[in-house]
Amino acid sequence: ATNDLERTAVITLAPNPVLAGTPALLRIESEQTMEIAVALCDAAGRVCHQQRYRVYDGDNQFEIPTANLNAGFYSVLLQNEKGATVKRLVVVE
Repeated sequence: ATNDLERTAVITLAPNPVLAGTPALLRIESEQTMEIAVALCDAAGRVCHQQRYRVYDGDNQFEIPTANLNAGFYSVLLQNEKGATVKRLVVVE
């Protein structure tokens, strides 16, 4: 199976590591308008935050809240009808 999401969008997460309480910025540079579901999961796979975003052609930026997160490793799962991709996020105190 091919993953069209990774072909149609460049996805970055910064700062990484991020200081707890400071939002991480999810930047999506997309070739087309689309909906995308974002889930932030802890190391045990529990969903800590989830939200749907409308991504437009061009540069998009969204804040991922970290105020309620403990220091540790997290996965940011992005998915839609085009596919899915996972970014890693490190939260420090």
